[in-house]
Amino acid sequence: MVTVQSGAQLNATDQGRLLLAAPTVLNSGSLTADDGQIIMAAGQSVYLQASQDPALRGLVVQVDQNGKAWNQLAGQLSAPRGNITMVGLAVNQDGRVSATTTVSANGSITLEAGNNPNIIITGPITPKQGGQLEIGADSLTEILPEYSDTKTAVDAQTQLQSTISLTGERVLIHGGTIHAPSGQLNVLAAVNPSATAAQANHSAAQIRVDAGTTIDLAGSDAEVPMSANLVTVQLRGNELANDPTQRNGALRGQTVTVDVRDANGTGTTIADVTSAIAAVGRNIAQRTTAGGTASFQSEGDVVMAKGTSVDVSGGKTTYDGGNIQTTMLVGTSGKLYDIATADPLLTYTGVVNPTFAQTYDQWGVKEIIATPGFSHYEAGYVQGGNAGTVQFAAPSMSLTGSLTALTVSGPYQRTVSTEVQGGTLIIGLPNGFVVASLRGAARLPFARGEFYAYCQPCRHQ
Repeated sequence: MVTVQSGAQLNATDQGRLLLAAPTVLNSGSLTADDGQIIMAAGQSVYLQASQDPALRGLVVQVDQNGKAWNQLAGQLSAPRGNITMVGLAVNQDGRVSATTTVSANGSITLEAGNNPNIIITGPITPKQGGQLEIGADSLTEILPEYSDTKTAVDAQTQLQSTISLTGERVLIHGGTIHAPSGQLNVLAAVNPSATAAQANHSAAQIRVDAGTTIDLAGSDAEVPMSANLVTVQLRGNELANDPTQRNGALRGQTVTVDVRDANGTGTTIADVTSAIAAVGRNIAQRTTAGGTASFQSEGDVVMAKGTSVDVSGGKTTYDGGNIQTTMLVGTSGKLYDIATADPLLTYTGVVNPTFAQTYDQWGVKEIIATPGFSHYEAGYVQGGNAGTVQFAAPSMSLTGSLTALTVSGPYQRTVSTEVQGGTLIIGLPNGFVVASLRGAARLPFARGEFYAYCQPCRHQ
């Protein structure tokens, strides 16, 4: 037996790992592994495998024999930007288990009740026997974006989701809070979790979600200045390649500032600056505004009691009101033209930018000054994120909880191509066959309210 008593603290080095392994592993202390991994493995033997999944930077862990891993009420497991894994035939999470996610590294939590691993060469090791996983009424299982982190990433860079996986033959969630903004929650009840095909109508497999359980996967709320809509780019051959009038004119080599919302999202009619717009970085709050995904799959049944809640609402980005100014183009007559709508067929002699540099040679000081007279104030507005998805798949279901998928639609999200997507509800069997539908659709859009479903094999309202 390995026991970490209340008040004890174990800290791994940066990108390090804490591995507690024994037939019984109990924790009432504080375990921390920044950018690393915490493992509580309960069994007679422990099997370790290097992860091939970019969303899990660490080890895949399995055990055999009848072990128990228990994070007790006072226990705290924390792995910022890392992974926490608890595995054993019996797994209990009554305390706090937390990780964090940034633009470059996601957090993940794996609570898996099972043993007797299936050892294969070409894939991850998985348990062939499911056990019992219990989540306590006062527990907190959480992966938060690091909102204070100033690092950004471009939209083309994949944002790895915060991921919480709960697996066992019986998964009993007695209450508590599961919180992962824009994250993914996977709950699986299976007699043999490693089987490639689910065992239909296996009564031993159960998912129970008791009253008082809060599952919050709603998207983040971000706040940025109005100037976040501005992009500065130098006009070179690539930007002017499709504009023969300007290609060798006075605009070539000039640095200009455009508003990404103008010209239907292209910034300007005078040049192709879409590459510069695509290179705009967004912080972790902006990259996690979409609602998350909750999946409940059981070979037997799923019971969600009244008084439970699942929230996959979309978040939003708030643009604070402020002064904004883009480049003006100077025509041959001296007239100024807004770069957003300037005619590409006209000839231009120069630019007037939002700022200019003034150098004081005597003191060696260079000062950036706003060009007076061209800025204008814009009131703040919001841009909503898409809502997420909730899926239930089991031969028998009783769902009386509350599902929420609210969205906010901003002033620039009024067209078919820009509108915010509402939530999706999917109900089916483990083999993918949909047993509940609306107007023949496998996906049920929803916003908010009580949802009741009773399927055995299928009866729904």
